[in-house]
Amino acid sequence: MFDRGYEKLQLFQDIVDADSSFVDSVRGQMTWTVLRERELSDETRQAGVVSDAEVNLGSQKVAGVLT
Repeated sequence: MFDRGYEKLQLFQDIVDADSSFVDSVRGQMTWTVLRERELSDETRQAGVVSDAEVNLGSQKVAGVLT
């Protein structure tokens, strides 16, 4: 999990390249394409989770996306 003030695409890519994943709440300048939506359980919804998805992540500042 990351702090919203820390968005470094290369760090995100390094995590993906290590066959790992991450959770982040991103700012409006980030762009993404949803690859897969995951269904939320009632318990998860009650805990306040709004969405769970696998995405390709990019930025309006940077050409390209994470793969």
